[in-house]
Amino acid sequence: MTIGFPRTAPRPEGLFGHGAATTPAGEASAETDFGVQRGRILAQLEGRLRGGLSQADLRELAALRAETDPSLFLESLLNFGIRKERDGGLEAAAEVYAALVGANLVFARAQGWGRRTQGSPLRVRAQRRLDALLGRGALGPRAEFLLRNLAQQASEPGALFAMGAAGAVYRVTRLATLSRLAGASSPGLFTQVLGAGRLASLAGFAAEAPAFVVAGRLAGAALGHRQAGEASWGRDLASSYLLLGALRLAGWAGGASYRNVAGPVGALRERPLRALFQQTGMLSGILLGHTLEAYAGLRPAQDGATTLVDSLALLLQFHVAGNLARHAFGPRFTAWERGLDAQAELMARLPRPPRPDLLELAPQGALSGIGPAMDPGSRVGEWTSFAMSASGRGRGGGKEPHLPNASPANTNDVAILDVPRTTVPADRLRALPRGGVMVKTSQGWLQLGVPMWTNKDAFEIFAQAGGGRLQREEVKRLLPTLYVFDLDYVARHDGLLPADFMQYMYFVTRGLETTLVTHDAPTARRLREFLDLSYLGPREADLTEQVLREYAPGAIAPPRMGEEIRRGFPAAEPEALRKIEHLNEAGEFVWGEVVVKKLAAGRYEILDGGASLGIVDLSSFPLPAPQAAPRPAPAARDARRRVLREGRPALWPIGTGHGFTPREETSGFMIWNRGKTVIVDPPSSTLEYFRAMRLPLSSIDGVLLTHGHTDHYGNAVPQLRAALPGLKFYTTPTIFRMLQRQYAQALGELGGEWHFSPIYPQAFAEILGLHLRPEYSFHPVPTI
Repeated sequence: MTIGFPRTAPRPEGLFGHGAATTPAGEASAETDFGVQRGRILAQLEGRLRGGLSQADLRELAALRAETDPSLFLESLLNFGIRKERDGGLEAAAEVYAALVGANLVFARAQGWGRRTQGSPLRVRAQRRLDALLGRGALGPRAEFLLRNLAQQASEPGALFAMGAAGAVYRVTRLATLSRLAGASSPGLFTQVLGAGRLASLAGFAAEAPAFVVAGRLAGAALGHRQAGEASWGRDLASSYLLLGALRLAGWAGGASYRNVAGPVGALRERPLRALFQQTGMLSGILLGHTLEAYAGLRPAQDGATTLVDSLALLLQFHVAGNLARHAFGPRFTAWERGLDAQAELMARLPRPPRPDLLELAPQGALSGIGPAMDPGSRVGEWTSFAMSASGRGRGGGKEPHLPNASPANTNDVAILDVPRTTVPADRLRALPRGGVMVKTSQGWLQLGVPMWTNKDAFEIFAQAGGGRLQREEVKRLLPTLYVFDLDYVARHDGLLPADFMQYMYFVTRGLETTLVTHDAPTARRLREFLDLSYLGPREADLTEQVLREYAPGAIAPPRMGEEIRRGFPAAEPEALRKIEHLNEAGEFVWGEVVVKKLAAGRYEILDGGASLGIVDLSSFPLPAPQAAPRPAPAARDARRRVLREGRPALWPIGTGHGFTPREETSGFMIWNRGKTVIVDPPSSTLEYFRAMRLPLSSIDGVLLTHGHTDHYGNAVPQLRAALPGLKFYTTPTIFRMLQRQYAQALGELGGEWHFSPIYPQAFAEILGLHLRPEYSFHPVPTI
């Protein structure tokens, strides 16, 4: 199996198993008997191509044995080779061309042919076509050959199967290696030197190259293609390692160069620039791979122009074959690959846990734990149903945990930054702990970049300054009233989700009105739909009917949900809480005397009263990386032993706060039984918490979602879906439909399958061997 187009280097025994292609002119036969040489040429072709010729081909060659005119014989033989080439029989065509090039026939004048074939126009034509197959000689014929065979080579079923199989092997091996490295109690030497991500990629590559060769050979055998001898296995494997390795290396170099070039100018998400670097990297990798193959004697040395044409053609073939492979394998296979990539990316970027103590000798699963979180300090009960607090705060002491999104103790701790890429004066900037930056203008504060739980940063500033004692005008001078969303700045799984609790700031800041600005009108429309649904819930009439259908006949007092919410929670108009706007076609938003102008992704100029305050580059204010978590407390280790080893039922809280508490994670807990868990309303730091507690991800059966406010579903769910493609979702059909709409509006289409396991009010549902009986409660949106 070869990568891309047929190998152009002649084997020791000759191209495609023959030696005629390299026969020097002086060694060619000079016998004068045309009949003898004709029979010898045809016998050699039939012998070398045994099994590769159809019955029609054999009949045509048999007819040529009766041809007595040398010129017609040679012309017919050349035409036979051209037809085989156009039909995809490149091996047979090469044999024919090589036979014509190697022949040096001399015919007597009595036979009507008084000259040699060496140097004849026919031999020149055969040589030109053979060179085109070999990748040498004139540039034009080689380019014509490559383009002519592009469609056939790109759609070759064996090559498509090999590409898909090799890619799958790479991803599975990389993820398995990352899982093992994540489960290690301490990093090894290679992990410390290379990093877990690079080491896992090397392991994936080591398996990918032979997988490509083996899959190609198996597919070729299944399709009835003629297989090369055993000696070619080593050459194919070496070529696979060189070319795929060069592509991987060039891809890494191209990505690093792109970040270095695009990062300073805030263009990391500009598609044309990203595509330019990607394609240049691939082309450079192919060129490097071909050069290494030539150096290793696996392909003939070529001039620079021919090598470039070959590389461009192979790049085009990769794109065509890649698209065809995605359609051939189907969307489920593509989604599965994306899930593997997402899991690997997630595991590679999270910090390693601290070294365990000597008591921590329990073996962990391959996917044990992810990310930092809290240090549980509360007591664990002696009963089989016990609880663990996320922190010791307020319960007899205990060390203050360092949350992934922890805020400083007071607003004076907020960093004031001045970095070269940002030119706005430092005294007008305030960097926020969770990301984003506030800019002071004549209209008040505005904020660029809206990361998850930025409202907690705002609430802490508000509380530290006096909170409810502040007058409305004082609040306006303290907090931003304009928020500019930049989806290139936040994580993909955050999207517009942070806006939900931004709108509720209205209720805790004496009616402070805010304006939310997106980059275009469609995104603004999505944001409005998302916020309206989160605030008001589904339409009253639809909601009542949906909920009533979920109750079984004879249910006790099923609620008329829509009517009860309307009467029980009279709501202010959504526009009173926040206004939603977007940048104009010039990338500007006018805010009184202030103009916010988007220059590129993550890069803005602020004009105030006609004068420029300077440029703000959000890459100067990166989102905080997850912090290394403290070693779990003894109570946590004891709890883990009970739920994992003994399989005892338990309730284990992850967080106990709400959507405004600056120092606590939002409420969420785990229900354990039989060594498995269902997470109820997973907080944002769920994955980090699992890693800190050294709980294996494989222990997660599913999540149970109670309602559609982001402090109860939020950005943890898409992260868990990416890490665990088979994750189950437990909730009522009404709540599930609302959540699906919210995620689609806030994040766009997530892709993949939702494994929904419906539960119904006043009906027992068996989950992990436990029986749960949900019921709707009184809340502004449908809630169980």
